[in-house]
Amino acid sequence: MKKLLILLLIIIQVNIYANTKMADSITIENGYIRMMPPTMSMTAAFMKLKNTSSKDIVLKSLESDLAVFTELHTSIQNSDGTASMKHIEKLIIKANSYVMLQKGGKHIMFMRLKDKLKLNNIHTIILHFSDNSTKTFKLKIEKK
Repeated sequence: MKKLLILLLIIIQVNIYANTKMADSITIENGYIRMMPPTMSMTAAFMKLKNTSSKDIVLKSLESDLAVFTELHTSIQNSDGTASMKHIEKLIIKANSYVMLQKGGKHIMFMRLKDKLKLNNIHTIILHFSDNSTKTFKLKIEKK
């Protein structure tokens, strides 16, 4: 009887772990959307994306209420000394680790803004993961 009970508990734990969605293991820390001059049609968001699970998590796309296009980008230094941005198809957040989205590196890019940016306004961002789970959160527009 005792062995049966232990086996049942193991099966329940495995089932709970197997049903954990990637989005449930992601936390967002110190996030903000960068305030830009009113003539700009794009801006970026920066934050720490933390994976609290023991498995790698794949972020595959994003959306927001702020812009027509919301994408992951990285800043790269070209051989001629100029800087440019490149679209990232997916972002792997390693198990029990984090990825910094920061100026001069990886970041969320908002292109074709739907409206003028307003300081302290709050906008919704949705992260889409490879297991089809999503994480919705809000960020404030800040001058930094």
